[in-house]
Amino acid sequence: LGAKEGEEGLRLATEGQPDIIVLDVMMPQKDGWEVLQTLHNSEATRHIPVIVCSVLDDARLALSLGAVDHLAKPVTRSRLLQALARCRQGTETPRVEHRLQIAATSLTLN
Repeated sequence: LGAKEGEEGLRLATEGQPDIIVLDVMMPQKDGWEVLQTLHNSEATRHIPVIVCSVLDDARLALSLGAVDHLAKPVTRSRLLQALARCRQGTETPRVEHRLQIAATSLTLN
């Protein structure tokens, strides 16, 4: 699943119940920090782990708002897979089947 702005991402997260969300911070209208707070405060989505992936290197803020991990861009394939593995170890889900990416642009892996 993929969303290019926050409201669409929130709707998809609520309806689709993905196993994990990769969230960018820099988005039009509702930024990633607002989306993260909404996801974390909603009973329908607070159980979904969120990895913040952004050019803003503010891991402390991401974690304090409820993210399970933070990746500073540019993100390598290896770093993303490691973050997904850490999430998988922290949950009872044996594998990540459905992932939602909420970002203004596509995530490019180096």
